Amino acid sequence: MTNIDEVEGQILVAIFDKPDGFPDRNYMYDYIIHPVTANEHVLVFEDLPLGYYAISMLHDANMDMQPNFNFIGFPTEGFGFSNNVRPVFKAPSFEKTKFEVIEDQEINIKLIN
Repeated sequence: MTNIDEVEGQILVAIFDKPDGFPDRNYMYDYIIHPVTANEHVLVFEDLPLGYYAISMLHDANMDMQPNFNFIGFPTEGFGFSNNVRPVFKAPSFEKTKFEVIEDQEINIKLIN
């Protein structure tokens, strides 16, 4: 992941294996919580079964384990999705963010600040 604007807090990364509930963390397949120590990080999900997945991530700068929003409802902390989908008025769909795991591969996500 790139474009972490402040070296503080933690990164919350959730991976989903089906569209139901995406991107609500109550429906995630797996997750990683990683301390922010630089403006870029590499995180690894190991032993994922072959199939389709989508990722959502949040730079939880204040470490409250949830996204924070301004008065118009836009996130005040960095966030991102697989395929670098930029949401318009609401979170993107699983279909727009999904990618296929067929072997070891790298997914690059640039956070939106």
